[in-house]
Amino acid sequence: MESLDLPKKMFFRIGEVSRLVGVDPHVLRYWESEFAEVDPPKGKGRQRLYRRDDVLTLVRIKDLLYGQGYTIEGARKVMAGNLNDDRSQDQVGESLRRLAGRLQKYRSVGV
Repeated sequence: MESLDLPKKMFFRIGEVSRLVGVDPHVLRYWESEFAEVDPPKGKGRQRLYRRDDVLTLVRIKDLLYGQGYTIEGARKVMAGNLNDDRSQDQVGESLRRLAGRLQKYRSVGV
């Protein structure tokens, strides 16, 4: 999987991740309940703190659901490695390139 040029920090708050991935915060919270791979720790104020790997996993989940049309169950199987998904690698790479472009845009406007 292609590496992203994420901001150099250990944790991201849900609002940042929402903007980076391109879905509303409530969607991220729902995906947490559906995908065991996404389990961000919570800080002192019980606010979710997503790690870099969580952000990459969420990009992949979004691609499976929105880009490739998988159901939640089908995406779960792909994430668990129980479904052969040759086509997803190219599409995930494209999603990562789009996300990298979005990150560059945010940097240029100082977000």
